[in-house]
Amino acid sequence: MNLAMAAAAFCALVFVGVFLAWPWLEPKPMRRFAGSGSIFERYRELHQEREALLESLTDLETDFQMGKLSTEDKDILRKSSAEKLMKVVREIESLEKTHPLFVAIEEDLQELEGKTS
Repeated sequence: MNLAMAAAAFCALVFVGVFLAWPWLEPKPMRRFAGSGSIFERYRELHQEREALLESLTDLETDFQMGKLSTEDKDILRKSSAEKLMKVVREIESLEKTHPLFVAIEEDLQELEGKTS
């Protein structure tokens, strides 16, 4: 009976130990990169800005077709929007290529693709 109680106590202790240690046993990208919330916010803002700039370029063309803008005004506004758009796209690409969080995500995706092939 003492052996059974000791075995049960040991199993309970192992269970509690694994339960308490579980968050540290499994690697998680979000834990590896504490404080990365601001990066996600910036990334989301950049994508929203990119979408707004693309929409403004479309609206600009529509306004020109409707006669609301002269050719000169359209060209000036188009150039300005296109320059802003390229700056935003470059910043998005820079984040995706250099920030450790995005690099880790890309590595994880490549690893998953390798496993499914």
